[in-house]
Amino acid sequence: MEIAIVTDTSRALPSQLYKLYNVYPLGYYLEDSKGTIFAERVSAQEVQTDKLLTIAEKDKNAQLYSPTVKDFVELYTFLEEDFDHIISFHSSLFTPTVFENAILAKKVVSDITVDVLDTYSFESSSGLILNQLAKKIQDAESINEIRKESFSLHGRTHSQLLTKNDQFNKIGLRRVTFLSNIKSAFVPWNLYLFKQSNWDLVKNSRSIKTLQSEMETRLIFLEKSKDLKFCYYSSSKRLNKEVKELLEKLDNLYVEETPQTLVSYFLTSEYSMNISVL
Repeated sequence: MEIAIVTDTSRALPSQLYKLYNVYPLGYYLEDSKGTIFAERVSAQEVQTDKLLTIAEKDKNAQLYSPTVKDFVELYTFLEEDFDHIISFHSSLFTPTVFENAILAKKVVSDITVDVLDTYSFESSSGLILNQLAKKIQDAESINEIRKESFSLHGRTHSQLLTKNDQFNKIGLRRVTFLSNIKSAFVPWNLYLFKQSNWDLVKNSRSIKTLQSEMETRLIFLEKSKDLKFCYYSSSKRLNKEVKELLEKLDNLYVEETPQTLVSYFLTSEYSMNISVL
């Protein structure tokens, strides 16, 4: 099978892997307070996430819009020429509108087979899972083999997310448009743990140092008790120093920084860090 991978840019995957694994990202749209709309996707395998993040950071009234059904249909149709199968990878939990649009677009195209895979992973965990799944897709003989690998990867991936959003694992991004979640200094930090495909709030505190220590303890325990090989991480600019200090404790893992996504910025604000291991 000649397989292409389609994913929206909420999956934190390093852009250098797009061409390596035939990944085609679908970008979001940012509308600033003056009504100007910016497209994240520049070409078939190129996005300008950093530019749109800069705009969103300066304009607190900017709104984010999901890729449309038309965007999906156009990309699926474009890929018909070179591929005979598409794996479309999205989250019904965090970006339900995107997931629904992929399902609708699948019904429209007829000259190529499209399978839409659901994921409850987020940011660096979704990038790590997609990276490992893409390797499997290259040699897969059936869609069932790919689905089984996706299920296995979700079960083995551990992720920790530090954010001030206390509704992170409850509401997701359930509208076509949504506003950035800016929190004051008085709002406590929340530590979420992704394990066995579930996100759980494990601790909150007004002290970021307390939760950093908790994250460090968990990471060291996982590294010693599990056969881990990879670590993906991402963070907002404000916490870039803190996340790198945590990662200095990991000695035996391949560590990869993934870019913060627009969805992450709007869902977890300017204050977040996410570390995922597999």
